[in-house]
Order: sequence, then structure tokens, then C-alpha cells
Amino acid sequence: MKQPLESERHQGEATRRDFLKGIAALGAGIVGSASLAACSPSGNDASKIPTTGADGAWDEETDVVIVGGGGTGWAAAWAAADAGSSVIVFEKSEMGGGNTGLSGGMMLAAGTETQKEKGIEDDAEKFAEEQLAYGMGWVDEDLVRKICSRSAEMISWMEGFGQIYDVLDPIPSLKPYSNESNWAKRCHWHYDALNPESYQESYGGTHVARIREAAEKMGVRCEMKAEVTHLVTDDELGVIGVTVEMKNDEIRVKAKKGVVLAAAGIDNDPELARSLNKQQLWGLQCVDLGQGSNNSMPSNTGDGIRMGMEIGAALNLSPACVMQPPVGLGGVHDYPALYYGKENPQLYGGTANAGIIAVNRYGRRFMQEDAMWTYICGMVFEEAVNTGCVPPKEGEHCAWQICDADHVFQTLYSFGGDEEEAVSSDLLVRADSIEGLAEAIGIDPEPLKDTVDRWNDLSARGEDPDFGRKADFGAIAKAPFYAASLDRPIVMGTAGGLKVNADCEVVDIHGEVIPHLFAGGMNAGGWIGKFYHACGWAVTGTAVTGRTCGENAAKQEAWS
Repeated sequence: MKQPLESERHQGEATRRDFLKGIAALGAGIVGSASLAACSPSGNDASKIPTTGADGAWDEETDVVIVGGGGTGWAAAWAAADAGSSVIVFEKSEMGGGNTGLSGGMMLAAGTETQKEKGIEDDAEKFAEEQLAYGMGWVDEDLVRKICSRSAEMISWMEGFGQIYDVLDPIPSLKPYSNESNWAKRCHWHYDALNPESYQESYGGTHVARIREAAEKMGVRCEMKAEVTHLVTDDELGVIGVTVEMKNDEIRVKAKKGVVLAAAGIDNDPELARSLNKQQLWGLQCVDLGQGSNNSMPSNTGDGIRMGMEIGAALNLSPACVMQPPVGLGGVHDYPALYYGKENPQLYGGTANAGIIAVNRYGRRFMQEDAMWTYICGMVFEEAVNTGCVPPKEGEHCAWQICDADHVFQTLYSFGGDEEEAVSSDLLVRADSIEGLAEAIGIDPEPLKDTVDRWNDLSARGEDPDFGRKADFGAIAKAPFYAASLDRPIVMGTAGGLKVNADCEVVDIHGEVIPHLFAGGMNAGGWIGKFYHACGWAVTGTAVTGRTCGENAAKQEAWS
């Protein structure tokens, strides 16, 4: 996936720059005034936020307007159309699909037929207990329970469209939140989805395409390259429509039953990231330095979140990002384990990462390396903060992956498999001794040597009392020794957004529902805690919250 152009990343920047003046002092994440019809962030021109009475002029009308044509938007469109409502989807980009379309299409679910066929006893309650533990008290319990309780239904729904889930993977557990009482294999996906010999498009792309095809057969209309710019409000009725820039014109579209915000997160707006998600800002800064890559949809610039805030919607923020480390720590099944015949897949089903540890710039371990990859990247960011590497500087690294000659395969795989090329491009550092490796990466040799010796002792004992690691023990003992920097993130999206209830109704700063306004997916907050909950939680979330938005929008009594 190409990195977004600067022009793409800052599309509509003038509007957002004015808007951001009003959230500079965001604090608790609340902006706006009590008046739904005229509320406007300080420093923004209130006249730019449309308000109209119910008898205002409209260019078009429909029952339900969907803002965003990704996984959430199309799930909402299908659900609203299935309930008998007329629906228009407005998609800002010319590509569509959103981050869901760029994903592997994995879905986390509990109590599915696939689990039963494989002899796995699991249920939604057990699933919810794990997800709530991961949420660390920061999430909306009712919303998380809804996602978990409907997860098996989403698998059956997608299978009805022809989607295949023939692989069931475990997600690496994060101690002590995930444990024997709440953990199970729940990651559903398709064996051929990542097969390099048959790969044609992401399985997430197939996921979105199947829902879209079904929705369009029910009469859903989609307008591409159509950017929704503002919500139109009425004092008594709430949100009654949207303004849309399309075909070099701005039109007003009446939404008789509701508007669904499904425009993803703040992925590619650095200034919104500065205010709302510091890890994402760090990730974008790393990408700008050439120390990372951006695999999110370029058109994701927080538009739905901004529009909700303009009319006084509250926020439910999260520090989490869908962000992957550049090399082999954390994860589920991958290419090497499935297709290249590597031996000894580890406890969680992926290629063994035995004999690989992560250390900070002082040569010390700082995390549970066998946990889920999103936790790995989150901990690297925290270590960057704790050790003075924020903002990132070119050529400066705060964390390293260390291994030896017996365990370098997974690291080399991440770099294309050619050791000499990786070393010559500075992606991989090699030395004949631990002390020499430490000097090569700018670490004091003594603490790194102590850390490696400690790790080798723990590996011999098969236990890790320091960080609770359960998998991939292995000594770092055979020269040469290798290091690869961990602070080169793969940026794939943000968590946290507008505050919603379990019915996906958007809530204002006073805790009241904003009539006729719904939000789901990463446009909505409250279902992801400090770390993104790993492979499949996002796609399951888009399906459940998207369908919930569409179902409840369709139930509204039409105001006109």
C-alpha cells in the first residue's frame, strides 16, 4: 500500500485547521455548546455549520444517509435497506472499502460453528470477559458485550454471502488480562487469504465487496468521490441531513430517518492526532522520517469525528492504534508457518520467534514479547516516550529486537529473506559478539550482556517471571548476533471516536442522545482500550456496530 501523499493527508486542511483551534484545549474531550442548532467550536465560523428548519431547501432526500463506504458503512447500509429503508452511501475516495478493505478480513467471534467443528468450547460471555479485561475499565461494557454477543451471527451473515472461514487461530494472550478462564481460539479467516501463490486482493476487500453487492441489490445507492462536509441540524429534530461536495458542487441531502457516521478514525490528520491520539502522531512522524510505512486509507482524516464534535457530540477516546511492529514479534498464523514449511509453530500458531527479545536503548527488556502485535507496538511507543525518543529523530531508535544466528529467520522474513541486503540497507545490524552488537546500535555493552545472560537463564528454565512470557524460549548464544529497530511502525488506523451508547446512538456532551445520529466502527469510541485487541476485533466491530447503526436508523420515525 502506498504511503499517502501530503496533499491527500491534508485534504480539506483549511477547514480542519480552523476547527482545530477550538479543540486545542480539549482536555476531557468535550467541545461544543448546549444548542444543537448553533453549537460551534471556539474559533470556528458558526455560519459554516448548516442549520435549517424542517422546511429548508434540499437537493435530494433519502431515509438514511451513510457517511463512508468501508466495512462499517456498508454493513449499516445493508441493515437499513434490509429493514426497508432507502439508503445513500457517500464515499469520499474513489477507491472505497476503507481500512476494512485493506485488512486480512479476519474476524474474532465466539460460539461459532467453526469452533464447534474443531472441538473448541467457547461462548460470547467468555469472549466478552476477555475483551472487557483488555479494555482495562476504559471501554463501554454494554457496547463490548453487544459486539461479542453478536460476533457468531456476523460470521454466519458473511458466510451467507460466500465468505469462507476455514482457519481458526488463537490471538497471543496478554498476561494477566487474558488467561485460561477467558481465552480461546477465536480468530476466523480463510486459509488462502494470505497465500502468496493465490493472493489477488485482501480478504478484507472481499468482505466489503460481498456486503456492498448484497446492499446494492436491495437498492442502496452509492456516490463515490462525494465528501460529506457537515451535518445539518434542527433545534427540535436533531440531525436531519448532510451537506455533500460532489461533482464540483455542494448539495444538501435530507435524511428522513437518520445519518450514520462511518468515516473511520483520524488516521491521516496529524493535527487531529496531536489532539486525540498521541501514538498515531508518533507513527505518522516516523513515516515522514522514512522509518515506517502507512497502510491506512489515505482519505481517512477524521471527518466523521470532526462533524460530530461540531454539533456538540462527546468523545470516547482511546490511546490505541492498529499499528504493527516492523519485524516478527507478536501475531497469529503468517506466511512462513502456513506456506514455507517452517518447523515448530509456536504456542499461538505462528512461526516460532524463539530466541528473540526486545530491549530499550539502555539494553533492558521492557515487555512480554509473545503478546499480540498491537501490544508490542504500543509498548514500543511508550518506551519511546519514557526514554526521550519523542518526537522521533532520523536515525535514532529507542527499541531493538535482538536474536542470534539460530533464530534470525523470522526477522529476515520481514526484510524479504536476504540477509546481506538487509544488513547493507541498515535494516539489520550484525556483529560477532553481544558487546560488538551493543556498540553498533549505541547501547552500553554491559547491561545488554546482562540482559541476554538473564534471558538465556530464563530460557533454560522455561519461565519468564520478569514479564510473563509463555512462548518462544530459546537462548541467544550462537554468533553472529543481530539487532533490528522496532520503532519503524506499520500504521494502519486509530481507535477512539464519538461517544455512543450500545445502540450506536451518538451522545452529546451532556450525556443526551443526539436524535437521528449514529456512529460505528472506528468513527465511534468505547470498544477498544489501551491497546487494539488484535487480529479480527476491528472487522467484527465494524460488522456489529455497522449493522446496529443501520438497524436503529431504519427504526426511527421519519420526521418528513
